[in-house]
Parts: sequence; C-alpha cells; structure tokens
Amino acid sequence: MVYSCESDGNAAGWRIAVADYLVPGIPEAMRVIGRASTPLAALSRGVAAVRRGTLIVNLPGSEHGATESLRAILEILPHAIDQLAAVDHAPRPQA
Repeated sequence: MVYSCESDGNAAGWRIAVADYLVPGIPEAMRVIGRASTPLAALSRGVAAVRRGTLIVNLPGSEHGATESLRAILEILPHAIDQLAAVDHAPRPQA
C-alpha cells in the first residue's frame, strides 16, 4: 500500500474537487483495516465520494493495499449502492 503525505500524485484531490459530497466512513474503514498491517495506513489519502449518483472510491495503488481496502468495504458496498439508487430495503441479516 502506498502511504504518503507527499504532494506527488493528486488522485484524491481531484476526486474531492468534483464530488457532490464525500462519504468519509468508507476511507475510515479502509484505514482501520490497513492499520492492522502497518501504522503507516494512517497517512493514506483515501477518498470516497459521490458524483452524479455514482460512488467513487479511491483505492491504494499497490495490489496488496487495494485488495486489503476493498475487502474492508465489500460488506457495506451493496447498502451504499442501494442508498444511491433510493431502493427501499430491509436491513441485511448479520452473518
């Protein structure tokens, strides 16, 4: 996973600039899981946002980081997508 406070690469920045609104809980969940592997995950610039009804999630550039982050949010993505689609649904049963 690439963790950085450096200014090179601005993927997160342009997503914030075009977002209708941010969804801060998603990158928070990714950082929590990432910190189990390395404390440097706290430096991640992950962003999740909605633009024109589309959920945009900024994943890390490394295969390990992207896989780890996606696993952290897979369980909540169906609910997020349902909310964007304004689908009325019952809570999902806990596994």
